Amino acid sequence: MRHLRLRAIILISAGLFIIISGLSGCGKKDTEKAVSAKTGADKAVQETRVPSTAPITEERVYYDFEKDPMGWEIPMWARGKSDYVAKSLSISKAVKLHGEGSLEIITAFPGDNWTAALVEIQQYLNLSPYRVISVDLYVPKDAPIGLKARFVLTVGENWKFVEMSRSVPLDPGEWVTLTANIE
Repeated sequence: MRHLRLRAIILISAGLFIIISGLSGCGKKDTEKAVSAKTGADKAVQETRVPSTAPITEERVYYDFEKDPMGWEIPMWARGKSDYVAKSLSISKAVKLHGEGSLEIITAFPGDNWTAALVEIQQYLNLSPYRVISVDLYVPKDAPIGLKARFVLTVGENWKFVEMSRSVPLDPGEWVTLTANIE
């Protein structure tokens, strides 16, 4: 795939607000060529991605949230729905992991049923040189125990949904790095 279309959605299953500081892609991908027989003498060369075991030695920050949300928003389709509870976005200068700011998501969780706070960006990004994508997440100390987050990406021309197979627990008062393999 030449270009990876990225629309990252952070799903939170309970809580007060979430702060995202820096979305980055890391590590170069390795590929190998595979030859397979189609019919008789016809042969096709296919590129097969092989997960790399090499250490990740480089990182690129796509979104640092130093001054503005950089195109991230609460999806219009989620506004006004009772199970999607993100209310607003802003830049926080008070809570940050690196640099000058973080993306703060204000939510209104009811606490008695499943709800999610989603933020997204709709932008073409070529992430093919990278092996993983990461985001640093923070929830305040007074947030309830049991918060979880995950990536959902849409890729390709038909916006196919690709979702992490598991959610990552968020610890109140601690930064947690959520990392997903994108090979």
